[in-house]
Amino acid sequence: MKTKKEEIGRRVKILREKMQLNQKQFAELIGMKTQYLSNVEKGLNGITIDKLIKICNITGTSSDYIIFGTDNISSHQIHENIAKYSSDQISLAFELVKDIVLLFK
Repeated sequence: MKTKKEEIGRRVKILREKMQLNQKQFAELIGMKTQYLSNVEKGLNGITIDKLIKICNITGTSSDYIIFGTDNISSHQIHENIAKYSSDQISLAFELVKDIVLLFK
């Protein structure tokens, strides 16, 4: 079974390759040494939050994908799903979410 670092490294490598960049080019874009990026991709090193944010911004992906492997839903998809409901239903759902948030405070 792969470690979390290995899973994250594999996804970082996939994103880099989708951009058709070599490790040196990608490392320069995110402000990381090439050897460190290589170790991240191998699952030997982790990445900082700052580097994670840079990778997300550069690749146009979410941190959810890099960390957990889940695809993010675009705002367009969210809007399409919400548009299916009446304003009363949306208001009710919003109130329910607010109440749930209060339960966890």
